[in-house]
Amino acid sequence: MKSRRWSGGLPVLLSLVFGVGAAAAPAEEKVVQGYAEVNRTRLYYEATGSGRPVVFIGVGGGMDHRLWDDQFEVFAREFQVVRYDVRGWGKSAWPTEPFSPLEDLAALLDFLKIEKACLVGLSLGGALAIDFALAHSERVECLVLVAAGVSGHPFSEEFQKWVAPFMAALQEGDTERYVQLLLDDPHLLPAPKNPAAREKAKRVWAENSRLPTVAPIGLDPPALGRLGEIRVPALLVVGDRDTPDLYDIARRLEAGIAGLRRVNISNSGHTVNMERPEEFNQAVLLFLRALEGRE
Repeated sequence: MKSRRWSGGLPVLLSLVFGVGAAAAPAEEKVVQGYAEVNRTRLYYEATGSGRPVVFIGVGGGMDHRLWDDQFEVFAREFQVVRYDVRGWGKSAWPTEPFSPLEDLAALLDFLKIEKACLVGLSLGGALAIDFALAHSERVECLVLVAAGVSGHPFSEEFQKWVAPFMAALQEGDTERYVQLLLDDPHLLPAPKNPAAREKAKRVWAENSRLPTVAPIGLDPPALGRLGEIRVPALLVVGDRDTPDLYDIARRLEAGIAGLRRVNISNSGHTVNMERPEEFNQAVLLFLRALEGRE
């Protein structure tokens, strides 16, 4: 499998823009926290629960493992749950050389002795999950794609204009303006009825508001023209206030991945699992239970 460098600021900004979430695992479940020293780096992870492995991907500057706080304890009641920080974000090591997030994830699964897992990813985390399913199909049992991106998608001129102010604030090192732009945007995390989510987002975005200096290596050829190769059960979850480009990607995913199921969650923007955690958890748990014949 060939690989290519992710180029330009747009994919980086996508990862910086979309993220966050805080809760502990149930008291009866032991949470293992640690670092996997793999691929000449250190990846932070947390694991708890038992049963079918479900791996939540924390990817991007605005995102880290806390994105999944509202899911971690709930899903651990029924499944073995892992969440981790992609290299360069959250508690994982900062990259100092070219690296592949796909090979980092494969190495993390090896470290945790997980042969196959269901992958759950939001935005660029969803894109990473799709790429991983193409590069390492034998390691993937199912996909949960949350407002997912997809490698190879040509973003519209309108989308690039939309992200320009966020990028400008980051390049100028103006964290306060950057975070406020995110909170004010109607597509991201307005969550007027969820002030706790907004406060959490504000804190985590601020802590991760930095531009990577090393571009990760992506899948080559990219996923957009290869979606038909994916042969595992897949669920797509989208909010009704997301950007037009993300809806375009959702249509491409529906057309390309055989058998993909789509769930639309109302009154939610891009970070649907934070804004509407109860509805999100219900939809995804139903999907995962059905794989085991429990629904």
